[in-house]
Amino acid sequence: MVSELQLSLWFFGLWAVAVVIATLIARRRRPEPIFQPKTFWRLRTERGVLRARFIGETSRGYQIEAPMAQGAYVALRTGDQVYVEAPGFGEAFTFRTQVVDRDSKTRVLTLKRVKQPVAHNRRDQGRIKSEEKITLNGVPSLLLDQSAGGAKVLTAADLSAGDVVRLESATEPTRMAFALEVLPDTLDGRLASCVRLIFADAAS
Repeated sequence: MVSELQLSLWFFGLWAVAVVIATLIARRRRPEPIFQPKTFWRLRTERGVLRARFIGETSRGYQIEAPMAQGAYVALRTGDQVYVEAPGFGEAFTFRTQVVDRDSKTRVLTLKRVKQPVAHNRRDQGRIKSEEKITLNGVPSLLLDQSAGGAKVLTAADLSAGDVVRLESATEPTRMAFALEVLPDTLDGRLASCVRLIFADAAS
């Protein structure tokens, strides 16, 4: 007869093995990407506000091209602190990190991975519909709707996700914003883009 102690040890052993297997599977499973590839990130650093193209993720962190200013590469160094604003899939993310690696040959920087970037989803906020004529980076555009955190605009301006834009209207103060999503559309019968924006002050 198998004693109760032996049965308990046997069940405990099975449970321990199951826990180890589940842990190994969880570690091997890669998390779903949250950042849009080949978009521009905005970096707030001691050397000013910079823009850098996101390359991808590695086991060490986020890889970006070295930022440029006035036609020259900005020499961010290992250990430099960075505040990042990055477009994701349907929302924007902000987080604080630091440079952990710098490849002088390829001019690729690696930023330390963070556990929980702060998500900013304009769809979660109340929106006020509008058809106000505005300008986006000086280009005549149409404001479709607006919320406390961002706006949706039809524009002929040449933009990409991650771009920083200047929104001007006759009724409100000028605001800087971050292009979260850029989709093809038409404006006055011409090719244009429908741009979802997050205001810069909402992402900081």
